[in-house]
Order: sequence, then C-alpha cells, then structure tokens
Amino acid sequence: MTVFHVRKGSEKQARGNGGRSAEIVVDKVLYSRDGARNLPDSFRAELWPVPCVPWVKAGHTYLGLLVFDSVAGEPSTWRPVYSGGVLPYDNESIGTGEIEGKEGEMPYEDLSPFGLSKQMHGEHALTLQSLLRKTEPYAEAAKHPNLSPGERYERVREGREARRDE
Repeated sequence: MTVFHVRKGSEKQARGNGGRSAEIVVDKVLYSRDGARNLPDSFRAELWPVPCVPWVKAGHTYLGLLVFDSVAGEPSTWRPVYSGGVLPYDNESIGTGEIEGKEGEMPYEDLSPFGLSKQMHGEHALTLQSLLRKTEPYAEAAKHPNLSPGERYERVREGREARRDE
C-alpha cells in the first residue's frame, strides 16, 4: 500500500486507440508483505484506456496498491490496481481528491465496494498503515508468496471454488 502521485508533464498518449501512460512517483510505502519485490521510486505505467475518463491524473495524490504483475498475457510490469485498489488522498485525507474524473470529497460508496474505504474515509494514511501492520495475511494467499498478485488471487479463487464443490 502506497501514497503516490502522477509526475506532472509525464503523461503520454499512445497513437490511435492506444492507452495513456504516465510516470507514477511513490511518495511513501505504507505496507509491503514480507518477501515482496522492492518498489521503485518511480515507474511508467498505463493509467487508463481511451476514451475513458482518467483513473488518476497529475496534480493529485492517491493511496493505492501498486503491484508487479501481468495483465492479459502482457509482460509483468509495475501498475496500480484499479477497481477499488486506488483511493483519492489529497490533503492527506483518504477519500478527498480526484478519481475517475470526479473531484472533491468522495462518498465512500463511490470509491470502493469494500468496507475498508468506509472505515478509513477521512483518515490519514498512517491510520491505515497501523491497521495493515496488525492485520494477519490471508492464509490461502500466504501459501503462495512467490506468485504474482494476479496468480495468487487466481489460486485463492480456485481453492474456494474447489472447497465449495466438495
């Protein structure tokens, strides 16, 4: 879990219907699991597909998951986890800022389908950091520390389905 921003002036638009990319700058690492790959200080990542509204943009700060993973069979690279894995964090307040083209104080229901965004809404990142340090890793995921986040998720999902079918 990190605090990050998009470097101003780093946005690039691919030709045609290609995606947009920019340089992500890591401001602070709040939590990283034991044995995780070291996060670089900055990296270029695809930020949003065209013609959608930007997920994140320069001039704002975000709190989110940054993972080294492969998507759709492409080579692994550092990338933000969207769909609830990135929250606005302007003025050091979880839920305040810009995300998906919306700005201001975000209702937690609009930020993530998970209860953590409700619990942490309006809090400082250090509150979340304290919570993460006390949290036990999900046992099934912890069995596969060498898999990428996406592969680990799939392994956990397959295990749940297998137990349900028993």
